[in-house]
Amino acid sequence: MDTVHYILDNWDYLLTLTLQHLWLVALAVGLAIIIGVPLGILIVRHKWLATPVLGIATIVLTIPSNTYAFAMQRKRAEAEHINTMSEMVAKIEQVRKTNPDKNWLLGLDLEFAGRSDGMKPLQEAYKMDLDRPQIRQMDPGLVYNAVRDGFVDAGLVYTTDGRVKGFDLKVLEDDKGFFPSYAVTPVVRKDTLEANPGLEEALNTLSAQLNNDVITELNKKVDIDHQSPQQVARDFLRSKQLL
Repeated sequence: MDTVHYILDNWDYLLTLTLQHLWLVALAVGLAIIIGVPLGILIVRHKWLATPVLGIATIVLTIPSNTYAFAMQRKRAEAEHINTMSEMVAKIEQVRKTNPDKNWLLGLDLEFAGRSDGMKPLQEAYKMDLDRPQIRQMDPGLVYNAVRDGFVDAGLVYTTDGRVKGFDLKVLEDDKGFFPSYAVTPVVRKDTLEANPGLEEALNTLSAQLNNDVITELNKKVDIDHQSPQQVARDFLRSKQLL
């Protein structure tokens, strides 16, 4: 019944977020079709292009370093002196004891909530006691909006998502090291490197310029500022004198 009341009380907000997310999904699928289909046809007609095209595609897919984290509105986090996950858990417990009518709400995606390495072991690691209504499960793309608009107190995000910077969210430090770390490492076929002298050195130079803050800023320019990925990449390379 809590879920039904929740939906009825907030249907307009949920509808807005759902429509926003559907638009983003449609945009992503459209771009994938526009780029992927012509490349696929090109490779079929000119098989010798398969190695360099797939090699470059592999590099592009491995550049972002992305992991889970909890985030809050920056102004609120700073006002309440919350910088780490442990401090967030302490605040949740304080509110539970002193003002249970204002219990914290956490937004997270359905997958993480049910994963064997997801919410349950996270709660165990941080000794975080939550009642079922405190966990708001939603599409991962809607979590950012929910945190920004105060619909939930904190939400599970991807650390390099452009909306983290665009919505001025504060990523909380995972001070117990629960979430895995993903290294930014280009992976290239050996024959592609051999066929393209200088590619290895260029990729290593590029990798040295990338970290979570840089990737997040670049993603923001695409997701929030609506610049084209090509323009963002070109401007970045020029700013680093790599183009």
